[in-house]
Amino acid sequence: MMKNILAILTILTVSLNGAAFNFGVKTEPKTIRVTPPAPSISDAERQTELAKRRAKVIEAMSSDSMMILFSAEPKNYAGDVDFMYRQENNLYYLTNLKQRNATLVLMKNGSEAKEILFLPKRNPASETWNGKMYSREEAAKISGVKTMVDASELDAFLQSVKDKKPFNSKDGASVSTVPATIYLLLPENETDGDGKAEYRKESEFSKSVAGYKIENARRIFDNLRLIKSPMEIKLMQHAIDITTEAQMRSMAMVGKAKYEYEVQAEVEYTFRRRNADYWGYPSIVG
Repeated sequence: MMKNILAILTILTVSLNGAAFNFGVKTEPKTIRVTPPAPSISDAERQTELAKRRAKVIEAMSSDSMMILFSAEPKNYAGDVDFMYRQENNLYYLTNLKQRNATLVLMKNGSEAKEILFLPKRNPASETWNGKMYSREEAAKISGVKTMVDASELDAFLQSVKDKKPFNSKDGASVSTVPATIYLLLPENETDGDGKAEYRKESEFSKSVAGYKIENARRIFDNLRLIKSPMEIKLMQHAIDITTEAQMRSMAMVGKAKYEYEVQAEVEYTFRRRNADYWGYPSIVG
């Protein structure tokens, strides 16, 4: 009897020691839904998708018109440091390009359509501090836009629009027709503070041109983007999967966290771990 009791106590001691030994080992909680691999999208599929989007925008434009989409302006954090750059939503929607100082121009003259992308030249010194820039070949591969003009000629193009004169780039790209209507992304009204901040450049340009009908391009995009394509749904589902995993990981460790910032760190670590560009909205932990 005594031997049996000793044997049981020995087994319990070994089991408890083993449990204590493994207590500090980080294991994957079984209830967490790990994000599946990102959807695979070929260059051809992406280019076809973006071309369809641009075609739908042009279809929604009036017969004799032009749309000018400026890239988002960098937001300064402090001194010579900017916040992480985020492209203007609608320009990204049509090109998938994250390049600052890029401008897309869409033109419609009857049944004819033309698209031109103004793109800055690569600058190694700038790339050292501000990140990689696209070459024309890379931008074409991503967006599918074939006609490109150096961004240094954008001011000359905008001036030609103001003067109602043809524009000819140094590379041979040309805009020979003068449209009746210009589409720009603009604030909805005078009380639209967010729109004024986001579309400052567009608003200023709209006030500098005369003799054109100015239309707010936001209405075209608002209508088109209500219906998501199969590719958009795939990407949205991937974003949802990453968010779900991040939320589940934060719930799994919240009982062990001493501070709220530790929970936030778990969420944002998961975003980066799954190669998300950035959060869509900041964490609120409380």
